[in-house]
Amino acid sequence: MMIFYDKATGRIVGTVNGRIHSPEEMKMWVGDKEKTDRIVCQWVQVEKDNKKVYVPEIEPKLFEQLEKERIVSREYKVDIKTKKIKKKTSGEKKQEKADKMAARKAAPHKKDRFTILEEKVDSLIDKMSKMEKGIK
Repeated sequence: MMIFYDKATGRIVGTVNGRIHSPEEMKMWVGDKEKTDRIVCQWVQVEKDNKKVYVPEIEPKLFEQLEKERIVSREYKVDIKTKKIKKKTSGEKKQEKADKMAARKAAPHKKDRFTILEEKVDSLIDKMSKMEKGIK
């Protein structure tokens, strides 16, 4: 798994799931390299109870949990001092939500997904209505 985060805030900006990354995948980057950094966790093969299994190379319990959850960016952030992943506090989640709402208000020209979907549905209903009128 690769986790990309904002160097200034620790906010996770993207992830690449997977246990083992190819050299091509290791070249991938999310965002501006000057503003973002990444944590890479490869999974390594070990022998456990006479079986070969894969385990996370770093912080095994955490990365096993992250692989199951698949909601890394919403629930976690990177502590920019220690470069370790930690769960967001409820206060951090509330602040992040408030920041997003403020950004939306500051950029009213941007439509949220619901508004866009609503407009598309209305447009389809209009088209279907016109088609029905043409058939009758």
